[in-house]
Amino acid sequence: QRLGIDRVMDSRTAEFGARVMRDTNGAGVDVVLNSLTGEAIGAGFDALAPNGRFLEIGKREVWDDEAVRERRNDVRYEVVDLLAHAAANPGDIRQIFEHLLSGFEHGDFEPLPRQVFPIESARAAFAQLERAQHIGKVVLDFDHTPHLHADASYLITGAFGGLGRATSQWLAGCGAGHLILIGRNLPAADDPFLADLQQRGISVECHALDVCDRDRLKQVIGNTISQTASRPPLRGVIHAAGILDDAPVEALDWPRLNEVLKSKVQGALNLHQLTLKLSLDFFILYSSASALLGSPGQGSHVAANSFLDALARERRQLGLPALSVAWGPWTDIGAVAAPAVHAQLHSQGIGSIKPTAGFAALARLMSSPHTCYRAVVPLDWPTFARRGAGRDPFLAAAAGAAETMGVDHEIGVTGGDWCAELAAVPARRRQQVLTAKIQIELARVLGLAKNQAIDEHAPFFDLGVDSLMSVELKTLLERALGLEIEPTLLFEKPNIATLSEALLAMLDGDNVFSQYKSSATVNLATGKASASPGGDIGAELEALEALLDKP
Repeated sequence: QRLGIDRVMDSRTAEFGARVMRDTNGAGVDVVLNSLTGEAIGAGFDALAPNGRFLEIGKREVWDDEAVRERRNDVRYEVVDLLAHAAANPGDIRQIFEHLLSGFEHGDFEPLPRQVFPIESARAAFAQLERAQHIGKVVLDFDHTPHLHADASYLITGAFGGLGRATSQWLAGCGAGHLILIGRNLPAADDPFLADLQQRGISVECHALDVCDRDRLKQVIGNTISQTASRPPLRGVIHAAGILDDAPVEALDWPRLNEVLKSKVQGALNLHQLTLKLSLDFFILYSSASALLGSPGQGSHVAANSFLDALARERRQLGLPALSVAWGPWTDIGAVAAPAVHAQLHSQGIGSIKPTAGFAALARLMSSPHTCYRAVVPLDWPTFARRGAGRDPFLAAAAGAAETMGVDHEIGVTGGDWCAELAAVPARRRQQVLTAKIQIELARVLGLAKNQAIDEHAPFFDLGVDSLMSVELKTLLERALGLEIEPTLLFEKPNIATLSEALLAMLDGDNVFSQYKSSATVNLATGKASASPGGDIGAELEALEALLDKP
């Protein structure tokens, strides 16, 4: 409809045939140009007027003459092989393309809708095609450099700190024509940072204000809405403001906590609310890896950055652009650039980000259409694991496997770690728990959003699971359950419900759950714990639930 088409129908079901006949009062259409398969082909035949033409440009399920006559003996069915025609008549194709290019140059044509994926997300792009969830064209982009607009404004908060300055210079290198730089304290008029931007032909507007000051911030953003020659429209926001005030939790009071929270939390909220009605290309929040990994003495900092991560997800739910980047420490930039701090982090397995690598990562994230949160932090996994991270299932999964992290099995995540969780729940609930776990992992394999539920009864083939994906899922299940799974199991058990049932039967047959005993049991009569070994957690929970069910 946005392209000026009045009647738009869904080609992913066969209902469009009846809709065409209804909208044409039973007359049908004269020509059907088809690339669909399955029952949609028949629907196309049904939508044709008497003596209509059916032009097949697809490569799959091409009908023979007998099939056509059985469906409609009045229809003229022709197969158009565009590739063969192009090879035999290159001049025709050249003429067509010259006509199209001329039409685009003169504004007669508009490009079809398209969704662009960076080349690193090629798998997600093909999964999108396989699930037929795309509209228009799916494009793979080999160029990660954001192409900013010379006739647009880009706003950076915290712009006069180390990371804010580096970000401003990077945006200038990407083609930004007008930068709105906001910070608490203005740089000197002869600051080389400003001189460099101006020498590159960048229009720079500096404001000394606290991003928590909504009224003043509204005034600055409002000036870009007028779209005057000196104030181009605002197209992008990067919120890099923030302060550190390390303290243990017991030393925190509200004034001290609020001082850290407000620049990130209130500042981000102000930017979010004041740009809701603007058409932004990006809205980027500079978060911190401390919110992901934890950081002693930085409870307020962790809380503030966790809010930024949540705000990015909220904006995506609203259909707005958003990206929260949980940065690790930067080399020679930012609040943790001191050599002593870097040495301490290095001893924990946490490296620092070189500016060229950091902004290359940011460019890739900005070009990824489905990304709203990523952590960018160099980790030496073996060292990081030895400092205790190997005990965390999430971090072990992020590394790929306990072996990749170089962790001994005594402290790492071993094969079969789902079994302990399954053993801890009553037997009647184990399939429900296992089904939920498989749903989450299959969503990851398919490249779906975490909150996108998968029907446990949907066939794997219909979900877009190909042979490579089935191998990946099988390997994951083997590692998580400590089982050896036959390669054909996912074909024999074609959905999550039947697969989870079969896997539980294998675990029960191997008496896996009997191996998981608690070191302390609860006397159901007294409610007191004893230190005697051998208590089955699942049995204890079942007994407790039975008591609760009694009137």
